[in-house]
Amino acid sequence: AGDSYYEISSNLIEGIGYSIAHEPPYTITSYRTPGMPYFIALVYFLFGSYFAVILVHIIIGSVVPLLGMRIARYITEVRGISIAVGVFLAIEPTSILFSTVLLSEILFTFLFLLSLVFLFRYWKERRMVWLLASSFILGLSTLTRPTVLYLPIIMVALLIWEARFQLSRTVFMRVGLYVLVFATTLSPWIYRNYQSFGVFGLSSQQGTALYVITVPSVLAIENGTSFSQEYNKNIAGPN
Repeated sequence: AGDSYYEISSNLIEGIGYSIAHEPPYTITSYRTPGMPYFIALVYFLFGSYFAVILVHIIIGSVVPLLGMRIARYITEVRGISIAVGVFLAIEPTSILFSTVLLSEILFTFLFLLSLVFLFRYWKERRMVWLLASSFILGLSTLTRPTVLYLPIIMVALLIWEARFQLSRTVFMRVGLYVLVFATTLSPWIYRNYQSFGVFGLSSQQGTALYVITVPSVLAIENGTSFSQEYNKNIAGPN
């Protein structure tokens, strides 16, 4: 486990709340989005073991190459390319490592690729259910890692461009529902952060990364020192 996911999930399991703290007063955190901690807590609740959590995590990681192959088949009919994609995803060392530890990369990748599979299926079959499923799963992947928070802007542009020769009220209605489902999926967590911290947002991670990573790096370059020196002096110190 790492990056506080285990600590939050453990506190959730114990009924303490969404906190990284190991002891009272168990202050709630805004740093980690809820996807991975709640996934860990849910699997633990169902099976009563962190070993089961790791096992389910490995299974999810094993599905990622299959999703990659499926997406490749939507893009090209060359079967060898989809097989190559599956093989590369199956033997990629970092993914193998991440599937055996409780970090969010694997769950995020699984959800993100699944949302793309549903999107391609919508383009192939024109069934609204696949478009809404894609939006909902993309929302879940954003709650796991906020990296794709702004991706729906590109998706909306793609949906309109793909239907550019047959633009109609139906197209714009579907685009609107896509955005609505995505926003609705995120809204409980955004509202929770607003209620708890007075900020509309998914996570404090963006600002923290700027302050903890970028600032010491810039100061190290400016002062001719090292990252660790500037971090200890300006971030970890009394100021």
